[in-house]
Amino acid sequence: MPEHVAVGSAVSVRGRLVLRPLRRRHQQQEDEEEQKPGEKETPEVTLELVADVIRNLSGQPSAEIGSTTDADHSLLGAMSASRPKLGLLRSDRGLAWRHRVPEMAALLRLRAACKSIVHRVMQERAYLEVRQLVN
Repeated sequence: MPEHVAVGSAVSVRGRLVLRPLRRRHQQQEDEEEQKPGEKETPEVTLELVADVIRNLSGQPSAEIGSTTDADHSLLGAMSASRPKLGLLRSDRGLAWRHRVPEMAALLRLRAACKSIVHRVMQERAYLEVRQLVN
């Protein structure tokens, strides 16, 4: 993890989603022996977010934390930038942005994939987030 980023920090990540095989070699050899002839195997993969650049949005919004190295090439569960303001597409100003709706939808799908990765990692690590609701 880059410096100055902690649990609860808002970050912006520029990178790509990568599918990697989940199985190990000895498991594959055992499975190949058990597999029936003519039967197709469905490979198991894991989804990782490979970060090229990470920016901290909590402290100094314009500060770039840095690029990841080969040793630390994947960052699981980074959060995307905030959503557009409510009602943007219904306003006069929003009409000019109508052609960008597919791009916004793609960003929201990427955000959902990132949140799914975060949720899965939090479950694996037995992490529980508690929020206090104030009325």
